Order: sequence, then C-alpha cells, then structure tokens
Amino acid sequence: MDIYQTVCNAIKYIKRKGQQQLRKKLCFTSVREALDNGKIQGKIIKQMTQPSQKAGGVTYFYCDGARAVTEIAKVEMPDYYIAKLKSAYALAHSGFLIQGTYLLDDNKEQITKHDALSKHPDKILSFDDKTILLNAFPKGEQLEKAISLFEDWQGNYYHWLLETLPKLMLIKDEKEFADYPLLVPGDLPQQFYESLEFMTDNKRQLIKLAPNKLHYVKQLIYSSNLSVINQAYHRKIKHDDCKVSFAAVNYVRQNCQKLMSKHAPQRLLYIERNSGYRQVLNEDEVKQLVLSYGFEMIDCAKLNFYEQVNLFSQAKLIIGPSGASFANLIFCAKGARALTFTPGTCRETYEPFGPFSEILGIKLAFLQGVPKEPANLHSDYRVNCAVLGSLIKEMLSEESL
Repeated sequence: MDIYQTVCNAIKYIKRKGQQQLRKKLCFTSVREALDNGKIQGKIIKQMTQPSQKAGGVTYFYCDGARAVTEIAKVEMPDYYIAKLKSAYALAHSGFLIQGTYLLDDNKEQITKHDALSKHPDKILSFDDKTILLNAFPKGEQLEKAISLFEDWQGNYYHWLLETLPKLMLIKDEKEFADYPLLVPGDLPQQFYESLEFMTDNKRQLIKLAPNKLHYVKQLIYSSNLSVINQAYHRKIKHDDCKVSFAAVNYVRQNCQKLMSKHAPQRLLYIERNSGYRQVLNEDEVKQLVLSYGFEMIDCAKLNFYEQVNLFSQAKLIIGPSGASFANLIFCAKGARALTFTPGTCRETYEPFGPFSEILGIKLAFLQGVPKEPANLHSDYRVNCAVLGSLIKEMLSEESL
C-alpha cells in the first residue's frame, strides 16, 4: 500500500470515528410535552385554540367519468402556541429542535417508525417510541436570538405557503420579538424569500442558514403549526392527516390582497408539472386538448411570487396535474373553477386542496388517472382525454359541478 493510500485510509477512519462520536441518541418528545413536564428550559409565551373544521365533501371523477363525493367528517384542529427556548439547536429543513438530551418535534404523536425513516432518511438512523438516533451533523452558526421558521418539507411550495408563512401570524404582534431575525434554510427557491419579504414588509432580517448543520440559538422563539399535514407513506391516509387551517389560509390570502387582480377572472390556465414523479404519461395528448380550448401553458417555477399571486387571481378555470403549484388556489377569485389530475392510486387523498377551496368559494374537482403502479402513492399515470374534454366543456358552461 503506498503512502497516499495510507493517508486516505487514515482520513476516512478519523472522519468515521468523528461521526460516531457526534451521533446522538436522544429522547424523542414534543416541544409542548417537554415544556409542560419541565424537561427542557423555556416557557410558553402565548397559546390559542382553533375551532373544529369540516373535511371531505370533495368532488372527484373516476377515469371513466363516474362522479363521486368524499365522505364529510369533522376534524379537531390543533391548539397553537409560541414558546421561548433557552440554548437550543435547530436543524434546517426539519421541525427538529434539540435541547440537552431531547429531540423535539410537535408532530411526534402522528409519526410512525416507517414515516420517520421515510421522512428523514438522511437524518434519522433508528427510531422507536421514545428515542431517536440522530445522524452526525456538524455545528453551524451561533446566534444570540432568533425566530425559527424551520419546518419539514418547506422546500415544497405547498408546505411553505400553508405551513411556514402562517407562522408569521403568531409572532407579528409580539413586540418583545420585533427585532428578532427569522431563521430560514439558505437553499430555498427565490420565490420563497420573496413571499417572506413581502409578508413582513421587509422589516425582518432574514438569516439564511446552511442545511444539514445544527445551528445554536441562545434565545430561540418557536411557533407551533396551525395546520397538520402528515406524510403517511406506510399506512392508509385519514382525514386527520391533512388539517389545513382556514385561519392560516385566510392570513396568507389577506396579506397578499394588494398583489391580486381587481378585474373579473377570465384566463384559462394549464399548470405544468416538472417533477420526477406523478408524471402524466400522455401529457402531450392532454396539452393538445387543452390548447384547443384556449388554455395558456404555465410553469410556475419560472414565475416570481408576485406573478404567481396575480396570475391565479385572474384565472377563470385552472387545470393540471396535482402538485404544489395548486396551493396558489388560495389567491383565486370566488367562483373560479379548478380541475386537478391525480394518479388514481388506492392510497391517495383529496384533502390538501379540497377543504380550503370550498371555504374560499373555489369550485374544485379531481380527475383520477389510470396509474402505472396502483399501490404507489406517487405513481405516474394516464389521463382519459375523452372524459377530460367533457369536463372542460361542463366547467366552461354555466352548469355547476
């Protein structure tokens, strides 16, 4: 073995030993439970309740055109609160906070072992009901004070718009924290930062932090989620897995009113999906059909935040494969219509967009496709264009869904 190879092996060994020392087995609990039981240093600053909401009642169409409506159910919304924690670590792109020997996540009660390992394969090495073995992460920035906006899945526009941005509602009137900067991941799309700057009138300092590092904050402000959106990869999806807070939706919508068009909505939009999964296998055929009705092809990834808000507020009818861009339905005018395609798998849900669309007066329906892999929640699929054509004609007419 030559000297170069010997040195390389030594470096690998040192790194491996270092990682083993940095890995931590932590007690797993929620922020609220840990504070209530005196397990961590900090206190609840403010707490509020939300009324129960209705879920279900969503119209969907089978691939053969048959129509159905999901069962209506009552869901209990989570209480929400603001907490002040002392000497805590935060990890970007996760809801994880660490203080002492505790890993804190308010979604603990909804997380199964399979969900945890699927949700954070790069972060969690092992998991049980009480402990988590967290992967090795280098230490990041050290800050005197800050408000954490770190959250699971916040690199996804839907989760950013409906989970992260509404946290501002909880802290906006707290004068004690008026000069606290906001912590956000440093690798988000530019549209996300634009939305945050707009919602805060550029009056808050944004600290963009590197992912996969543990950032220390001496005085950390944490706000719980108004909505609960679980990623149930290994079990049947329930109504309770998607509780989208109407208060959160209304807060974001009201704060973006000045960006919304004042004219009557007239535009027909086809929202393209550029992702590696849930692809429409016959999309060329679908696009040819919708173009014949005068639809515009829209790639939301190419639009800034202000353009997206304004565009959706001008829409009369929106069609396209289900995806994060449909979170922009919260900016549509009352009476607008939308039809989104889903794979038609045995485990899909209609709850992420359905309930809040109804409360805003947006007439939303779903069209199931024919999935390539029926057991895969995110399967690619084909759309029945004959059925789609009939639905477009119906939605453009004066007839109601």
